[in-house]
Amino acid sequence: MNELTFEFFTGPDMTSPVDHYVQHLVDAGVSIPWEPIPDGEPGTPGFRFHDTERNLVATLTCEAQTEEYFQYRLEARKPDGRLEMRSIEWIAAGSTDQLHELYTMLQRATASYQEASTNQYNPEEEMLTEQFIAALLHDVRSKNPELRYARRGDAFVSEDFGIGENRVILKQEWEENGSDQYSIKLLQGDGSLILSCAETCKLTDPTAELRQLYQLVESLEPLCEISTGQKDAHRFIERKAYEALLTSLLEHKAPAPDNSAVPDDKCLLVSDIFREVPMRHTVQLFLDEIALLKGPLDEEKRKQLRNLAESTINMMCSLDRKPNGLRFSGATASDEIIKVANSLTSWHIDVFGEKPITSHKNVLSRVAILILAALFADQIP
Repeated sequence: MNELTFEFFTGPDMTSPVDHYVQHLVDAGVSIPWEPIPDGEPGTPGFRFHDTERNLVATLTCEAQTEEYFQYRLEARKPDGRLEMRSIEWIAAGSTDQLHELYTMLQRATASYQEASTNQYNPEEEMLTEQFIAALLHDVRSKNPELRYARRGDAFVSEDFGIGENRVILKQEWEENGSDQYSIKLLQGDGSLILSCAETCKLTDPTAELRQLYQLVESLEPLCEISTGQKDAHRFIERKAYEALLTSLLEHKAPAPDNSAVPDDKCLLVSDIFREVPMRHTVQLFLDEIALLKGPLDEEKRKQLRNLAESTINMMCSLDRKPNGLRFSGATASDEIIKVANSLTSWHIDVFGEKPITSHKNVLSRVAILILAALFADQIP
């Protein structure tokens, strides 16, 4: 038995209340709190929306889906079950129309939500994700962003994140009917998931953080893809430049680079560098580098250098931040710590270049080691 639905309406624009309501739902998209109809309820699975403004319960279902056509049904009923509006849409497979677009959009949003909700809710993990997104926004807005991104289709990827060489993936999932969705994932080197988040918002929503992050990253230049082989070559070049300067500082073979050509706004304050790197880790690397280049140190000398380096770093970090306009040349005496702490340096550019492959954190750590080597070269046998 076939079902026929007749609609009678009048009006200058020749559109029915049903058309107006369908258009309203399509325009609002996922900003309306649709919810999946539970599988256990009778009827065809679909989506339900409690329209409190109009005192209606709207349901959208896919009545049929074959290789040749789709059939969608939208019904709006009063809470007591009385039918107010109904729209049935038949379209050929491969075509599209309003109810089809709305249903597809809701399916995508539900799938993304289910994917994000696969793991058991963990408030600490959610807080970590929110703080991570806020930190990424802060980084991309900073003068010297730590992360560098490469475009991969609709996504931006930042590799070698942190000491575990993890990967950050920022992606635009879709944009349609006045809304969009962005996602972010942090993956371990083996591809296993550390954290993830998907955000769906109307295009007019100014608070969409992932959209802001995506647009800021998109505005960065350059966003070129660099092959793994090229990255290895760049890392090798940067590492050898660092080793060459470290050797020259420890053995007094050559002067430190003249950094006067780099403008002040691209330089870093020496004390700021030591405030950003972990002290004990940096000092340990400093001692290890000395052992590699100069040979093993006896325990007494190693302890003496460790104490000297740690006390110097603590002193520089405790001083008031008062830039003196001087450039750290590497020849400053170690007893002029106040002058050193408030001097500028461009060694991060002189050694690693303006756009290094090495992460910003590791660049700062290496520059801190170079500064320590310059200060204490006379103390090293």
